Amino acid sequence: MIDEFRVEIDVPVPEGETERARVYRRWLQDGLDHLAGDLLDRLRAGPPLVKSGKYRVDGEPADGPPGSAWGALTMTDFTASGKRRESRRVWSPKNQDWFFDQLSDTTSRAQVYLTELNERGLPALRKVNFIAERPMYAPDWLVLTMTSNFGRPTDPSLLQEVANEMCSILGAWGDSVDTFRFGCVCTDIGSVLGQTPLEDALHINRDKNLSGDRTQLRGYSWVTLCPKEVVDRLGGAGRMTASGAFFSVEGLANGAVLARATENIDEYRGDAVGRVFRALAPALPAGLPSPSRTRGYLLAHEDADEYR
Repeated sequence: MIDEFRVEIDVPVPEGETERARVYRRWLQDGLDHLAGDLLDRLRAGPPLVKSGKYRVDGEPADGPPGSAWGALTMTDFTASGKRRESRRVWSPKNQDWFFDQLSDTTSRAQVYLTELNERGLPALRKVNFIAERPMYAPDWLVLTMTSNFGRPTDPSLLQEVANEMCSILGAWGDSVDTFRFGCVCTDIGSVLGQTPLEDALHINRDKNLSGDRTQLRGYSWVTLCPKEVVDRLGGAGRMTASGAFFSVEGLANGAVLARATENIDEYRGDAVGRVFRALAPALPAGLPSPSRTRGYLLAHEDADEYR
């Protein structure tokens, strides 16, 4: 059963001394506003949090009482001497205000993590994770991600509501920037190194690919946000619509396209995945996905080169 969702968009590092921090704040606030309401309500109504591992459940280290909500705010930046520095505080209204105030153009990574604790007082159930990152080896780009995980059987209508919300977030961001590298909404999250499922299956380094060919997608998913350069390579939005691979093809003001494979996210499997792959193959990296690296991924086991 689907219970984990991810939305991502990769945007250029903006010009201006305070613009990167502004992008960080907007992304993280969007996540809190649209995807974290249930956890924020519980955090606001609950007692003050303690640092990770400072609580005890049956004598063992824990983050808080079983079944309670917990959260952390983390940022990484570099000092004037180039030394890496990480700051981390548990969530509270005051700490959240401090966190947003401290974000700056020297911040390389900012993260908001909220969760529901299990019977041992550890994160394992409902959780959201919002990250804004400037990769060390792709410094011209910001990788913005939001992940929502329910961790238990959940009403399918609620899951679809979250998927739709992520689709709306992605469309709004895609429409508000002049250009971007790639965007998606997916349930197959990819590797811990930040690769898309396709990059992982083809052994492609994320940061090198971020700085690579702008006419090539990093992957494909239930919803794929294609920049103008990719749309042009595919023959335009009209040709994408005519392929029959998508439930909807929404053109954006900057020439980009938000391509949604199926109406409901749980319908995106099997033949639907293959149709999207074939429609986008001219703009996908070449290679046959490695069988040892595709478990759990929604990928067609074909080489995009066959559809050039």
